[in-house]
Amino acid sequence: MFSISILSGSHLCHNPRVIKEATTLADAGYRVQIMGGWFDKVLKARDIELLAQIPQVKYTPVLDLTDSNTVQRFICRARTKIGQTVHTQLGVENTWQLGYFAGALRRAANKSDADLLIAHSESSMAAVASAAADRSRLAGVDMEDWFSEDHSPNGKKYRPIHLLRTLEDFLLKARFSSCPSQAMSSALAREFNCRPPAVIYNAFSHSERNSLDGELRNRRNPSRPSIHWYSQTLGEGRGLEDLFAALANLTCEVEIHLRGNPVAGFDRWLSERVPPEWLSKIFIHGLVENHELLSRIAEHDIGFAGDG
Repeated sequence: MFSISILSGSHLCHNPRVIKEATTLADAGYRVQIMGGWFDKVLKARDIELLAQIPQVKYTPVLDLTDSNTVQRFICRARTKIGQTVHTQLGVENTWQLGYFAGALRRAANKSDADLLIAHSESSMAAVASAAADRSRLAGVDMEDWFSEDHSPNGKKYRPIHLLRTLEDFLLKARFSSCPSQAMSSALAREFNCRPPAVIYNAFSHSERNSLDGELRNRRNPSRPSIHWYSQTLGEGRGLEDLFAALANLTCEVEIHLRGNPVAGFDRWLSERVPPEWLSKIFIHGLVENHELLSRIAEHDIGFAGDG
């Protein structure tokens, strides 16, 4: 049986795209394994509960930072900090900048006997590229984001842009590539002179509409139109600037609901860009589990996608 290993750098309960890819491939007859890591006890528990519902997919945690091994956590944090310092002070980009799990994912990828390795994150791109280069493995990438472009204007100097572009160039020309939209596929093909990645939308199946709970858990005033924006990270350079700039042109009051993990200083950044009269109409929500996401999206009137 053809085997596929999907490498992810985040908790599964907040990465429905990985889950959907893995279950689809497993149901199609492939032997599928997800390799990732754990750093939060609560999210780990959610992952374990989620994995119990998809027994056709094997999950291997390459690194578990939720246990009592404080030395290991310290080493991971120190390594990432050193990698960032080397870059900012000496201008040397390095894989230590790619997160806590970069090294563990690389070792796991090199040891894997899977026929195809698919990267889903910055750290896993480095791991898959390393394994493919060293052992002539079949490699691929799912461009959940355009990683080398996923940064704020001010954050560019802290990112290993050249390293990320090198990894993207290598993997987009490997055996398999995919991304979430036609526009992104066309842009990647032009930029890297590669075949257009297959388009796999971040969408829900029609049958999943049967699971909607019909509740209004986030909206404050159902008589007002409600705009919803969702991403893993709330911050600068993700399209919110365009949304806030358009507020002055609205002729009616609306609610704006933002869902994600705010970056440091987000409250200040928000207050500097939103007219004072609109601040009370903007609501911040945390991430939810995969099975609840569709219901929370459906309770709003307009979905805003400004960073794609």
